[in-house]
Amino acid sequence: FNWGDGSECQSTKLNDEMLESKNGEGRCRYSYAWKERFEQLLAFKARMGHCCIPRDFGEDPGLLLWIDRQRYYYNKLRKGKHAPI
Repeated sequence: FNWGDGSECQSTKLNDEMLESKNGEGRCRYSYAWKERFEQLLAFKARMGHCCIPRDFGEDPGLLLWIDRQRYYYNKLRKGKHAPI
């Protein structure tokens, strides 16, 4: 995603990797809530064409918190550490 000023959203590539690797199947013990948020992220991506949720996303601030947490866990997994997802 390009912001229009020449800069790009750094999280877009990571989010796309997360979407591809998860393929909608969370391993979280709260799988219903995880899948619900994942569906919201897919809807956002379908609408906007990217997964770079702005910090001032007023439509659903919880989605931003969820994706931040998912990025954190995903990065831990990529480093070979335990994460609850």
